[in-house]
Amino acid sequence: MVNELDEEWSAKASYVRGHELLAQVDGLGGAYYYLNNQHGDVVHITNRLGGIVNSYEYDAFGHTLSATEGIPNRFRYAGEQFDPVTQQYYLRARFYNPVIARFTQEDEYRGDGLNLYVYVGNNPIRYVDPSGYSSQNVGCGGGGKKEGPYRRNENENEGVKIYRKMSMEEAVPTIDQEKLQPALPGKNPEKWTTTSLDKLTAPESMGGFTNYGVNKGTVEVVVEFELKSQYFEYIQKTAVPQRGSKKSPNIRYHYEGLPKKGEHINYGITPSELETFNDNLINVKMLEDTIKKK
Repeated sequence: MVNELDEEWSAKASYVRGHELLAQVDGLGGAYYYLNNQHGDVVHITNRLGGIVNSYEYDAFGHTLSATEGIPNRFRYAGEQFDPVTQQYYLRARFYNPVIARFTQEDEYRGDGLNLYVYVGNNPIRYVDPSGYSSQNVGCGGGGKKEGPYRRNENENEGVKIYRKMSMEEAVPTIDQEKLQPALPGKNPEKWTTTSLDKLTAPESMGGFTNYGVNKGTVEVVVEFELKSQYFEYIQKTAVPQRGSKKSPNIRYHYEGLPKKGEHINYGITPSELETFNDNLINVKMLEDTIKKK
C-alpha cells in the first residue's frame, strides 16, 4: 500500500517503505514514524519530535494484547495490514486470524502437512508468512529466501524426508533442539525411521506401524526429518541389513514390513551415527495432525 484514499479520492495517508514500513504522512502533511521489533511487528509510532503516539503489544502468534492509538493505523503484527472489522490480517493469498493462530482459508498449494490452515508451522518466533503461501525467516524481507517451517540450514536443493513415530516425551526435545535424540533409558538404542509416512499413520489393522516403545495411555506423534540429499545417498550405500545383532556400528535397514523387496525402507540410526545424522538435517517438523493418544 502506497496511498490510502477517502471517499472523495483524496489521499488521507501515504506510506514510505524501505525493507519495511518506515513512515506515514497524513492528509495534512503530518509525518509519523514506525518502530518495529526484530520480528517486524509495529510496536510504536512516533511523531516528528520522537513522541510516542501509538503503542502495541502482541503474543507470539500476533494476537493484540494491548493497543494505544493516537492516530489511525492499519499496520501491526509482522508489519502486515490489520482489518479492524474482521480482526484478521491480510496476507495477500489468505486472511490470518491471530486469535485462533490459523488461516481462515485452506493452503491452495496443499503444503507438505495435513493441516491446511496452520500458520508458519506453529513457529511464529522464527518465521513470518507475508504471501499466505510460504513461510520465510524473520528478517529476510520481501526478497528473502522462502522456507518451510523449522528449516535451520541453508540448502538450495530440497532434501529427502524420513519419518519417526515417537512419544511426546521424545518429540518435545526433538523439536526444541531440532535434532534426533539419543535413545531413552531402557529403550532400543537404534532410532528407527522410515521413508513411508503412510506406514506410520495407517491403523495397525491396515498394516500400520505400532511403536511399542510408546506406552499405552500416553501421547504419540510423527516427526518429519528432512535430510541433505547427499547424506541420504550415503545412508543408502552404507546401511547394512538388519540381522538381529545389536553390535553393528553402521546404520541398519530393512524393507517395509520386512519383505525382500518394497517401495519404502526403514533405517535404524545407530548411536555412533546419531551426530552425523543431526549435522545433515535441513528441517525438523512435528506433524501435528498425527498427534494421538495411544
